[in-house]
Amino acid sequence: MKKIRAHLKEANKSYFEHTKFAVVAGLDLILTGIISIIHGIIPTLFPFYAEKKIDEYHQKVLQLRNNRSKKTITKTFSPREKFKNLQE
Repeated sequence: MKKIRAHLKEANKSYFEHTKFAVVAGLDLILTGIISIIHGIIPTLFPFYAEKKIDEYHQKVLQLRNNRSKKTITKTFSPREKFKNLQE
């Protein structure tokens, strides 16, 4: 439970906000993969769809990181400290 709470706090989301984001993003990325496969077989269908989706998610991730870094105090951990924190 501690790891879950720590992750939610780091993500700055409630459990349900996190779940909604993860499920919607996961399903959207699965759909994007299927569309990409179809495009690979029939190149005239869905041109640049996957490229645009990947770019959208990249921008979302950059924005989330930017927001997260503004809200948390930055502390650097050695690899040993990071591993120790994962063990707890």
